Amino acid sequence: MERPAETGLFVMAFWVYILQSQSTGRYYCGYSSDPERRLRQHNDPEYSEEIKDLASQAKKEGAQRVLDHTEEVLQWLSSML
Repeated sequence: MERPAETGLFVMAFWVYILQSQSTGRYYCGYSSDPERRLRQHNDPEYSEEIKDLASQAKKEGAQRVLDHTEEVLQWLSSML
């Protein structure tokens, strides 16, 4: 894949892409400095599972932060009564 030509102003350091899954028909948007490597990653089942696990963990941690913050707000509100 050819790299973008220098314009004198800047050189693009990454590519933006849209992929469509052949198995599900879903679209994936992203960016990468190496789109060929990124496509290999998208097609690698082990890599995909690793990313799903990381996303699931991030969701759980985010949910826990919301619960923690909600508890703090409830404690603050009860102290105001």
